Amino acid sequence: MNQVIAVKGGSLDGECRIVKGKHRFSTFQTTNYTELEVLPL
Repeated sequence: MNQVIAVKGGSLDGECRIVKGKHRFSTFQTTNYTELEVLPL
């Protein structure tokens, strides 16, 4: 199950993808993924 969470704040404009239990933040550049700690709401 993949979840996509919209993220907008400051200079950030992307989305946090939860793929295979891992949180990935993307700035819509396929080669630019960074791990983030995301707490479920």
